[in-house]
Order: sequence, then C-alpha cells, then structure tokens
Amino acid sequence: MTSATACKSEPTLTVNAFLDWDGEAGAIYDLVDGQPRLHAAPMGTHATIHARLTALLTNLLDASKPGCRVMTGAGVRPGFRADWNFRVPDLVITCARNEHGEREAPLPVLIVECLSPSNTAETWDKVRNSMTIASVQAILVFHTTRVAADVLLRQADGSWGSKPFELGQNDVIAIAALNIDVPVKAAYRESYLE
Repeated sequence: MTSATACKSEPTLTVNAFLDWDGEAGAIYDLVDGQPRLHAAPMGTHATIHARLTALLTNLLDASKPGCRVMTGAGVRPGFRADWNFRVPDLVITCARNEHGEREAPLPVLIVECLSPSNTAETWDKVRNSMTIASVQAILVFHTTRVAADVLLRQADGSWGSKPFELGQNDVIAIAALNIDVPVKAAYRESYLE
C-alpha cells in the first residue's frame, strides 16, 4: 500500500444513509466525501443578507415564475461522487416538485451563497460542486463585507465562464432561466453595508 493510499479515509455515509441520519437536532450538515460536516449558523450580516435574499427572490418568483420556489436548508447532489456528497447551499431555487422530501432540492436552477471571511474556502468549494449539477443555470455569491456579488452563468453550450464576474451595488443580475432581475443592492437592505 502506498502512502497516498494510506492517507485516504474511507467514506462513512452514503447520501442515502446521510438523508436518513438525524445528526444534531436543528443543525445543518453537508456530506463531503462520506463525512458529515456541520454548518456554522449564519450570524450578523450573513444572516441579514440570507433573510433579505429569501424574501426578495420569493417575491420575484411569485411575480414572474409561479411554481418555482426558494428553499433554505435543502441540499443538492453534485454531479461527481454523487453517492458520497450532498451540499446545502444558503439558498436553492427549484421549479420541480419535491419527490424526495424537504432535505433535497430537486433539479436546482439557481444556487445562492453568502461569502463570509470565515467560510471563503468552503463556499468556493460548494460553488465548484454546484457547477457539476446539470440543472443549475446560475450561481450567485453575495459578499458579506462589501456590497458586491460574484455571478456565474451557464453558457448556451453548457459550459461555465472561465471565472465569475463581479457586480456592484448599482448593478442588476439577470437570471434568464427564471425570468428575474435581482438588484444587488436590494440584498443588503437593513445591513450595516447599506
């Protein structure tokens, strides 16, 4: 056995076992290569932006795309090692009926993350995972230290751009797949960044 093989840990839970697992009451977990990973509770600006985006996106969808909904605390299965990985974005938008219970978002179209200094590496890892999901058309990453959002949009050929583009407080994010326009500044109302 090589040292590289000896360092690898075997997954302990499949996604199906993870979805049946209760964990700690009220806690949210990701499953990363078979290992449950506890989420830190959103606090301060992160929590404010999260709540504001939930309301904003719900209102936009109600007006332009009935049947689509915002889900919080629901997870998605990346397109690779799907039996061992299950990630819970800050927000997921789906337009599909939920056949798998409320823990899993079916056919996610839009993924939203809030980027805090303490979760930068984890957030970008989740973004890369989300890019492997065939149904995802857009990923928005809202910063919590300044009024700005990084935007990734799936191209017509199914690929993603080489890097996210950043939009500021006076910009609007057009999500063609959902027929909505998201004003960046609206996500920051009532936060200290407003």
